[in-house]
Amino acid sequence: MGVQGSPEFFETWMQGEIQKLKSNPEALRTLSEGRRVIPVVVHVIHNGEPVGQGANIPFSQIESQIRILTEDFTRTNPDTANTPAEFRNVAANVNIEFVLAKQDPDGLPTDGINRVQGPRGSYGINDRMLIASLSSWPPEDYLNVWVLPLNSPLLGFASFPVSNLPGLNFAPTPREADGITVDFRFFGVGGSALNGLAGRTATHEVGHFLGLRHIWGDGNCDVDDFVEDTPNQDGFNSACRINNPRFTCGSRDMTENYMDYTVDACMNIFTLGQKERMDVVLMNSPRRVSLVNGRATQEPALNPNSLTPLNLIEPLDFICELTVTPAVEVVNNGNNPVTNAVIELRNNGALLQRQTVSLNLATGERTLLSFNPITLGEQNNNFELAIVQVNGQANGSTLATSLRSQPRLQGDITPSLCL
Repeated sequence: MGVQGSPEFFETWMQGEIQKLKSNPEALRTLSEGRRVIPVVVHVIHNGEPVGQGANIPFSQIESQIRILTEDFTRTNPDTANTPAEFRNVAANVNIEFVLAKQDPDGLPTDGINRVQGPRGSYGINDRMLIASLSSWPPEDYLNVWVLPLNSPLLGFASFPVSNLPGLNFAPTPREADGITVDFRFFGVGGSALNGLAGRTATHEVGHFLGLRHIWGDGNCDVDDFVEDTPNQDGFNSACRINNPRFTCGSRDMTENYMDYTVDACMNIFTLGQKERMDVVLMNSPRRVSLVNGRATQEPALNPNSLTPLNLIEPLDFICELTVTPAVEVVNNGNNPVTNAVIELRNNGALLQRQTVSLNLATGERTLLSFNPITLGEQNNNFELAIVQVNGQANGSTLATSLRSQPRLQGDITPSLCL
């Protein structure tokens, strides 16, 4: 289990933000009382097995993991009684619930599960961009969770929170790969999960995703995890210690903490200090702050007549010739079938074309539309494609009704790309 990036710059900023939070009673009350829900999309990367077998894990296994995450982050997990007495006063309800996403990036209903057949039998931590290329939803709106076969002994890994805030000036995890990855055999319970597990690999990795380090600080007694109420310990623990505590660095190891390497059944606690770190991340870090109670936590409200432009195929910002044939991919994200639409093309505000196109799109269906060629200027183009009417009514898309580009003749920049 691992995390990508955790520089000292982050800690300088983190400690400052924690102090600000402690001095703001209103913010603390909101964090303690407000309902915080994070939408999850589970990308099941399988090897072609039928649904419910092998890496193509069943829905019940996914559902169990979402339940376990919510229990662990709200301290409603059934094994709280196993928290040692000396640690119970710092045990925290992190106040985060997790739900499978209820609408996809196109605003359509979803069960929050995306199944994709992958090209390999197993994957490693260096394959994260390959994994993301197979399936990734916008990390501003979804906690991406990739579940797939990992190379042994790797159980999972996560991306550390990144930010453009002061002190976080290090190379970020690529946007498409932001999320957590877990081996399918260690995800949830039942189904294809190994017997005796309790779904805590995902809890550990989400801890990293929200700014937590390993409890032993990835070192010995001279380093820590920058959390005051987690005692320093000399290395990680991999064995259950509930009835056989380990003492290092002058105190009892908190082996029950989700950020140790203890076996699943013996993990049961986040601390108040760890909650502070996660609160700071959720209040400040891009790709984290926008997750809480975002649109994907709500059932989509589909309008009757809605057609959304998804991808502007042509013209993009760089063009090789001044005469181009505009093209766009659209999706019906409304309740009614789309039979026709009125689309306008403009450049620098001037109307170039207004076309009524005939369609036959059911809800969720996509198609590619192309238009008559247009001629652009060599520079200073501001192109816009707008879907203004659907089925004779104003376009009811709740996501977008237009797309824009600023085409510039490619030869002015790097002619080789036009060869």
